[in-house]
Amino acid sequence: MSYYQRPATQYRSTVFAAPAPRRMVARFDSVCARCRLPIVGGADAILYTKGQPAVHAECPSDHGIEAPEVEAVAVAPVAPVARLTIEDAGVYKLADGAIVKVQANREKTRVYAKRLTEHKGIERATEGEAGERVHAEYVFEAGLIAQVEREGVKLTLEEAKALTIRYGFCIRCGRHLKAAQSVEQGMGPVCIRFFEGA
Repeated sequence: MSYYQRPATQYRSTVFAAPAPRRMVARFDSVCARCRLPIVGGADAILYTKGQPAVHAECPSDHGIEAPEVEAVAVAPVAPVARLTIEDAGVYKLADGAIVKVQANREKTRVYAKRLTEHKGIERATEGEAGERVHAEYVFEAGLIAQVEREGVKLTLEEAKALTIRYGFCIRCGRHLKAAQSVEQGMGPVCIRFFEGA
């Protein structure tokens, strides 16, 4: 008779019982889950069940020793981090000096952040060392918006102008300045309104 031809009466269901706790000597120092007193590794007898915290085999509280009161530790309230909205779009400076642009997505439902990244030797001669060329671009970085929300500070107009002159494009919109007045003031007439001190 093959396996598939056996009558149904020969099949048995298997019932898995919960594992019984095992009495043993503690291998490591820990805290009893029942009485909250210390368990000394290598000395105290414990009841151990796989996947469960260890308990004394005989808790001191079973012998008339009162378990200590667990003192509640007051936790200082943490101020919630303000979430940036579309109205907060602009250019920010982080604590480490990094420049980040916060802008709205196409649907205008949320904002995301891009870090200003320099690439030397590509495009623009700076006011610094002779022959030094610096090109910069904004690069998207996942999770950067959370860092801006924690520590970002909006650029002032003077900081924005200095960066625009350094990189040769508007630090807010990324366009190259062409109009004489825009070049002279270091910022275009639209973008200049987005900075403090304008």
